[in-house]
Amino acid sequence: MEENKKRPIGVKRMTFFTHTAQQAARSFSFVERISKSTGALFLQTLTFGFLDEPEASLRELTETSSDLGVRITKQGLPTRIEKAVPFLKEMFQQALTLFRHELPLDLKTLRQFTAIFLTDSSTVALPESLQEEFPGCGGNGPDAAIKIQLTFEFLCGVLSGICLQAGCSPDQSYTGELHAILPGALYLNDLGYFVLSRFRTIAAHRAYFLSRLDTQTALLTVTGEPLDLLAWLRTRRSAVRARCPHRVPRTAALPGGRGAGAPASRR
Repeated sequence: MEENKKRPIGVKRMTFFTHTAQQAARSFSFVERISKSTGALFLQTLTFGFLDEPEASLRELTETSSDLGVRITKQGLPTRIEKAVPFLKEMFQQALTLFRHELPLDLKTLRQFTAIFLTDSSTVALPESLQEEFPGCGGNGPDAAIKIQLTFEFLCGVLSGICLQAGCSPDQSYTGELHAILPGALYLNDLGYFVLSRFRTIAAHRAYFLSRLDTQTALLTVTGEPLDLLAWLRTRRSAVRARCPHRVPRTAALPGGRGAGAPASRR
């Protein structure tokens, strides 16, 4: 890892698109014999082809391959793409590691946290032929769709995780970034991830969370009285719990002066 930090980005790119790609192609049996159509060339064809034209056709991708020095037929490319799925997944994971930025931002207010993880999702429509593997939500939405759950670590500016789900999967059921909670870290999500058991898990690992409040959640003081949230935000002195089977642990606020900040939870 230390050696990886010191290498210039240009060297990392060259290594990724040549040596790393060749090793992964052999490891995942994408390339089983010596030929001009290597794993490195296939990866370059797809990457540069779609960078040049995000909706590139098979013909346009074969032209990119020819520009790189190897001719792939329009008929043979779909078969190669289907076989390449495990290889491309591995290259994606390799990219997350190789191009990781290890220099933290100099933000004193935020450096009190060991890390800041932001998780959100995007849904992309797919061809109907993929409905069985990636069902969509139906209705006015696509019959087939894929949901991409992505976690970004803000202090170092790196992608820390990505997960592909069926388009119909609710955000509330996603817990991928909670498999290895980092003590002292801050976890941020939008309202779609508002689940009290999620907050309880984060707090149990001595980490923090920050979320908008679901307005259907009743708030009580530790003595059982209804809580005036606005007054609490101004004073930041009351503990909060929700009227449900899960008790939300003691809360704390981000520093920033009297009356500033938003609540985060800590055990």
